[in-house]
Amino acid sequence: MTSVSEENVNAKDSNGWAPIHYMAGFGDLEAISSLVSLGTNLDLYTTEAGESKPLTPLIVAIKSGEVAVVDLLLKLRASSVLKVDDLS
Repeated sequence: MTSVSEENVNAKDSNGWAPIHYMAGFGDLEAISSLVSLGTNLDLYTTEAGESKPLTPLIVAIKSGEVAVVDLLLKLRASSVLKVDDLS
């Protein structure tokens, strides 16, 4: 993972993904814990390339089969629901 700070922990890249989305998909529990300590938004949504459906880190972990990450995110109270207000 490249250098992430409190200032850019929720910044999205040119693909529309933030560090938390990548780490959720890779199953990197240590990196997720580091991002949480920096204040990452566990409910941050993005759009998967080629799809118009928003994804949260929890959904990325589920789609990637990262059961340990799903468990961790749920324990950290990550939302499993996107609110309509989040999309505007």
